[in-house]
Amino acid sequence: MDSNVYTILYNRKGQHEIQENGGFQLLSTYLDDLEKRLLRTDCRQEDEDIREAVKEMAWNILRGIKEVDPYFAVSKLESVGSIAEGTKLGKPDEFDFVALMQCFDESKYSVKVINECGNSGTAHIRCSTSSNLPVEILADDEEEHLPNIENSSLRYVSPVKFRIRFWNLFTSVAVHISKNKQRISKPMGYLTLVEEVAQHLDMFVKGPNVEIEMIWTSASSGERHGICVDVTPALKVFSDSIPFVGINYHLLENALVNTGKDFKDIFLIPAVNMDCKLGGHSDPFKKLCWRLSLSTIETEMIRSMDSAHKKCFRILKFLKSNQRDALDNMKQLGLNITADRFSSVVIRMYHDETHVLTTYMLKAVLLHHNLRCIDESKNIAKCMMEMLSFLNDCIDKRLLTSYFLKDKNLWSQGGSALPVFLLKPSIERLLGMFTEVIVKSKYLFKTSVTNFKIYSLT
Repeated sequence: MDSNVYTILYNRKGQHEIQENGGFQLLSTYLDDLEKRLLRTDCRQEDEDIREAVKEMAWNILRGIKEVDPYFAVSKLESVGSIAEGTKLGKPDEFDFVALMQCFDESKYSVKVINECGNSGTAHIRCSTSSNLPVEILADDEEEHLPNIENSSLRYVSPVKFRIRFWNLFTSVAVHISKNKQRISKPMGYLTLVEEVAQHLDMFVKGPNVEIEMIWTSASSGERHGICVDVTPALKVFSDSIPFVGINYHLLENALVNTGKDFKDIFLIPAVNMDCKLGGHSDPFKKLCWRLSLSTIETEMIRSMDSAHKKCFRILKFLKSNQRDALDNMKQLGLNITADRFSSVVIRMYHDETHVLTTYMLKAVLLHHNLRCIDESKNIAKCMMEMLSFLNDCIDKRLLTSYFLKDKNLWSQGGSALPVFLLKPSIERLLGMFTEVIVKSKYLFKTSVTNFKIYSLT
């Protein structure tokens, strides 16, 4: 074995005590117990009431939007994200939904979806000048006659303007509901929108979602806690009303990785892609690419995943949480680590705005691992170590590939990969947290982060 590359488990006396799966099994037992303590199991009925109430409130807003502007009617509200996957830690305080729009039902014969940029996982929506699509969502006049574009009689549907229109409608209805103090009552409590809701509504220039805050009040204790709800408007690629299948078959075939899944639940979402070659070169408001989204497929894959891999993912999410929360949570779990141990790497690593090592990236690691995992025992310790090894290899290659989209590097921003000096501390900190957990399980995990590999310890 290369002396510079090592991954060994010792007992506290310094004796090598790993034989076959024995040591890994002891560690897995500890990790399994840790994961159980991370879960919220004492309030299942209340959690279910919260889930139902949040979705009902979201539907109330969306039905109100239809009354104001029928063009933005929603046909279906899909739950995605950690709560839908079954990987949420702690209280149900974050909800994600995809709202399927009926926008093009009456314009199905005058809408065209193509990819004129060549970017993987993106597309443009164009409509004829005779369509009845609202002007508010169309691109500006100066963007209509761009060079090398066929059929200039077709106008672009702007993802940013589409989302702004949706956000304005969403806001006006939410403000009305808040002012009228409407609530969703359940046996375990009730749900309301925050007061002065307009001040708590967020819309991000590059992101596709509208974010709103709600308040749950427990019937038993009167305790109130905030809930963040993200709603993303989306257009279904394959549908009876939009003839996308023929013209976009090759677009999808070229963009998507063949994972053996049925890709009928693919959406177009109004998320700005700064690599879009159309519109303003640096102005995100003028970008015209829509993004392909497979969020419901991803959610279903993780939801149906074996319990061991979902446990690994929950633990990894916990370990990568920000410094303050991670330290507080680990102390509550009896791990009692000190802030000094991680301060040097945390200061360099934790930057929300750069999205270094996000949960979404860990989700990609989970999906890649699940695809190639051949360990029938689904040993949690082994699987977690293999995921960490995979992450470290990705740093060396400057590449973390999307599970679904071809040629999509999740560490890429504006065509260039995030620098190693940002990524390396992220993995160091994650390994440091994992090391601390193992120490508390009566084993010491030694690793050279720079050259991290997994070896069979027999």
